[in-house]
Amino acid sequence: MKRAFFIIAAAISLQLISCTGGEKFTDLLVNNSGSDKSGNPTSGNGAYPTIISPLPGAQLENLKAEFKEMNPNFPGTLNKYGFIEDEVKSMEHPDTILTDENLMIQRAKAFLLKNSKFTGVTDTTAMSIFNSLPFIRGKLWMVIFNNQIYNGLEVKRSVIHVYLDANGVFRASGNWYNYIFIPDEQISEEDAKNSIIGFEIEYQLGWGGGSGIYVVNERDMINPAVKIVLVQFSGEKIELKVAWQISVRSAGWYVFVDTVTGEVLGTEQLWAD
Repeated sequence: MKRAFFIIAAAISLQLISCTGGEKFTDLLVNNSGSDKSGNPTSGNGAYPTIISPLPGAQLENLKAEFKEMNPNFPGTLNKYGFIEDEVKSMEHPDTILTDENLMIQRAKAFLLKNSKFTGVTDTTAMSIFNSLPFIRGKLWMVIFNNQIYNGLEVKRSVIHVYLDANGVFRASGNWYNYIFIPDEQISEEDAKNSIIGFEIEYQLGWGGGSGIYVVNERDMINPAVKIVLVQFSGEKIELKVAWQISVRSAGWYVFVDTVTGEVLGTEQLWAD
């Protein structure tokens, strides 16, 4: 099978469309039993997984009003979790050609930090750049930030995109998380690998090329597994789970296994025919 590894870039459609006053960003989070609405555990080791629920209507409307007051020229609003909504709006942009990449990155970071209550970004020095480039004949600029690192663990699916024109930021998508409970490991790396021997991975054969099934065997898992945080949706809730990211067949796929429950949380295909 001929393989070509591909990089997820500007065309990604993110699942999540990600301070002033006395209210902290953590007030946006709603965790499950065992923790308060800030997401911080009330006692013991906290609740697992960390859960973020849609905000009550009145609270969300107040936050939207606050966000608009802070960003009167920004055309977007907040989503139901209180993060910045990714909205593509028809609008006129200045004809100014953008050439200063450092300035664009600085403006993108400043916007995220100013709106930390709605982006989860509290320290831009921790942000690394995945890509930064002009488009639409140089009138617009896009900055893509890599996934969040929380307590040394990569948070999968937390890429942030920021779009700018000569007037500043006009669109943003993605967010980081202010609090994630990291539980003690219950499932070892070895146990996680053993649990997926015989696991069937359904894969796609290029664009419109059908699908196939690959059965995992022990020889496929020669690389060390990496512990990560995986962002998942369960109904309307966001769940933040800690998982072993197991590389299968020389990183042809990742299989994610929950470090607490041993559940297979999903797979990620890293190649295309």
